[in-house]
Amino acid sequence: MKKYLVLILTLVFSFSFTNYGASASAAAEDKIKAEVTKVKKKVKDGRLVFRGDTNLPKKTKLLIKLDNKKLNYHNKMTVSTKAFGKFNSKKFADGKDPLFSGTYTLTIQTLPASEQIKKVKTQFGKDGKNLKGDLIKKMDNGNKVVEYVELNVKVKSNRINPEKPVKLENGEYTVGEKILPGKYVVSTESEMGGNFFVAREEESEPVVNEILGTKLEAPLMYNNLKVELKKGDQITLKSFDGSVTFTPVTQ
Repeated sequence: MKKYLVLILTLVFSFSFTNYGASASAAAEDKIKAEVTKVKKKVKDGRLVFRGDTNLPKKTKLLIKLDNKKLNYHNKMTVSTKAFGKFNSKKFADGKDPLFSGTYTLTIQTLPASEQIKKVKTQFGKDGKNLKGDLIKKMDNGNKVVEYVELNVKVKSNRINPEKPVKLENGEYTVGEKILPGKYVVSTESEMGGNFFVAREEESEPVVNEILGTKLEAPLMYNNLKVELKKGDQITLKSFDGSVTFTPVTQ
């Protein structure tokens, strides 16, 4: 009787182990139809943060990149997904400075399977063979990765681009706030024009006191006037029926 009992237990154990091994093997081969959803951005003081959802395993390593070719801006960081595939980036900035206003490209990409932790690597399969779906990208070395791209990430910032023309309306402005110190060509499309003054603290008279416009020739009226502005200068624009453009002079 004992022999029969031992034999039955042995068979049960053997059958259970075989089933477990087969289940584990099947689980490892399960395909993952990768999804990246609900990607949201938050801009504060010119710094940009992203968060979103995926259906990827917990602790999946993601490479998040932000690019703007016109501004020669390229930045990236690596984060890991949390429970339920959620992720959060750190702040994207320009070093210690805020980002410039503009349209950026966001790329969210999984690191190759070989660079993932053991559990994620197993689920991804060798070279990411278990990954499938519209977001799958095949790399030159044959690895499959998940890649999500968003082309029109708009950023509004108060940071002034020193290479971009500045348009100012009638009013008073302090150099260093809405316009940076430097050399400019000042112009208007206004025919009758208006008054352009620049006052400097150490000077008793305005350093610039001209009428800008397009109707008359110099010296009665000027346009495309070259000026140099210093930090703290006070700009006054009066009687213009449009904006005045300050175009930076680049060497």
